[in-house]
Amino acid sequence: MIHIRTGRGTFTFNGIGVEVCEGRALVKWARGMPSDHDAVQCFVVFWLPVVPIMAMHRSVRGGKIHDQPIPLTIDLLAWAFARRWLYLVLGLGLLLPALPLWTRQPYIRYALGAGLFGFALWLTHAFRNWDQRARNIRRLLLPHDIGSSDPATWPHVLLRSVPKPMEMFGTPTFADAVPSLYQGGEFNRAMWAARLATAIENRRQGEDLTNAILEQPEVQEAIAQHRRDASQWPRFGAFSRPWN
Repeated sequence: MIHIRTGRGTFTFNGIGVEVCEGRALVKWARGMPSDHDAVQCFVVFWLPVVPIMAMHRSVRGGKIHDQPIPLTIDLLAWAFARRWLYLVLGLGLLLPALPLWTRQPYIRYALGAGLFGFALWLTHAFRNWDQRARNIRRLLLPHDIGSSDPATWPHVLLRSVPKPMEMFGTPTFADAVPSLYQGGEFNRAMWAARLATAIENRRQGEDLTNAILEQPEVQEAIAQHRRDASQWPRFGAFSRPWN
């Protein structure tokens, strides 16, 4: 059977071609809508990614797909490849007991199949937990005019357009703005300052400030609410990238 799939960034013929593979930080902002996420466009064989082409942040606004190029990093590449290749491991775990290839001992095949299937399920669950922090960061940033992308993943050309911290927050650095903002309950603005500090100033300090925001009880409750119902998300005063 001939199967052709086309779409934005996608063209495959019987599973061979180019596809956009979901990577990390999948966040759904409304019921029935696709998730915003970072992704990698790849050359695929039987729908499995083989060669990466480019990385992007993909979002859907007004019924249209918006792609923002971002740097292709090792961790994003690992997310995109693992998500699809794990399906193959799951399938092998299910099929192995029925394939007497190198041994006719059924208990060996069942044990190996169960082991593969269990490992793939565990790894799928682990990936979801590892990705939780990235999703929570974007829940605090809220949707903006570049989807729900994290400034810490933006390319240098986009970061160069960011105004100075004094202009945005009235502080000498982005990091200096964070404590007073989150102590005052301005968690959205605090997260923007923390992620810009991560991207532009000092990555380790910015990540520590990000963790301090995420540990606030009000933030944890708002994130839990959003996880229960995608139509509800933290509303701490949307910042929405006020620069061109």
